[in-house]
Amino acid sequence: MRDPSDVKKAIDAAAAMVRALPPELREVAFTKAFDALIGAAAPRAPTQPPIEPQDDTALPPPARQPDIDRTKWYPLAARLPSTQMKTLLVLRALRDDMGTEWVSPATVYQVLSGKLRQPVRDGAVRMALVRGGRYVDRREGPGGPEYRLMAPGDEALDHVAANASAPAQPARAKKPRTSKRSGKPVSGTKAIQALMAAGFFGTSRTLADIVDHLARKRALIFRQEELSTVLTRLVRRGELDREKNGDGVYTYHAHPPTKDQFIEGIIKRDAS
Repeated sequence: MRDPSDVKKAIDAAAAMVRALPPELREVAFTKAFDALIGAAAPRAPTQPPIEPQDDTALPPPARQPDIDRTKWYPLAARLPSTQMKTLLVLRALRDDMGTEWVSPATVYQVLSGKLRQPVRDGAVRMALVRGGRYVDRREGPGGPEYRLMAPGDEALDHVAANASAPAQPARAKKPRTSKRSGKPVSGTKAIQALMAAGFFGTSRTLADIVDHLARKRALIFRQEELSTVLTRLVRRGELDREKNGDGVYTYHAHPPTKDQFIEGIIKRDAS
């Protein structure tokens, strides 16, 4: 059995080694570093023949295996976005279903990966518990550190669970938007530029006005977030201007013509 102090030192050392890495790489790097450190620190125990007890009454009672209601906890575990929230959920499940307050990292990992079928790694579970902060309480148990869920952890879990969306379904292929005349796909940029050329932005328009006009007059269906990116890009390039109206909503309009542009427009009008 490894010395709990060695495990704690390995966790701290692995966390320090990955601190400078990008967030998306830390979990995998921590796991590899922890495995390397704890593997190097653990001496091989000499092989000994098993000792058979002389009296069956001297055997300790078997350890109680984690037994939680999978149908109750699996849907929520699948929706939670982080390993930390999943570990808090396991602490709650063991407390509510089995009355087990203090739980070892190994048991949390066993429930997450086995009972709840979550794609987590042992090192990531240990790191989530170490970094649990005010969400969990820690003590030294007979086999190493043990953790229990605190009230702030319950509250954080409730908040995240309430806002966690269901697992994403495979997206259906979208039919590209096409022009009524040419039948060719039309991008958001092309649609906005066509409105600019037609003088649509001579009057201030909100994003909702633009989406509605394209749908009604040009049979082009866009989401507001799609066109918002296009409009922001055109504003930064100086091709459009924007201001907030009285409701605090951005309105978009064309820049006033310069003197030369104004004169050029009069000449073209008279020539026609």
